[in-house]
Amino acid sequence: MATPKVSGDPIPLQFDNTMRVTNRSAALAMARAGLGAVMVMRGSVAAELATGQLVELLPQHMFGAVDLHVHFRDRLPGRAAKAFAASLTPDHQ
Repeated sequence: MATPKVSGDPIPLQFDNTMRVTNRSAALAMARAGLGAVMVMRGSVAAELATGQLVELLPQHMFGAVDLHVHFRDRLPGRAAKAFAASLTPDHQ
């Protein structure tokens, strides 16, 4: 489901063919090659959007929240890990 940012009424999106790819790099390579669309965090593809390698298909829509879980190893996280985890929170935009 996608929700237009203006009206707020959900609309269904349907794709005739879908492929589930669990490797982000492979999914992005497929999108760059014109083989389909990929849903990723906008900030993670900012360079590709800026250069035109990728284009945002439905900028007027929101696709809802995605649950993300951060797992740390058996030691306390360092500064970089803490900063990354903090960047995943909704108030960090």
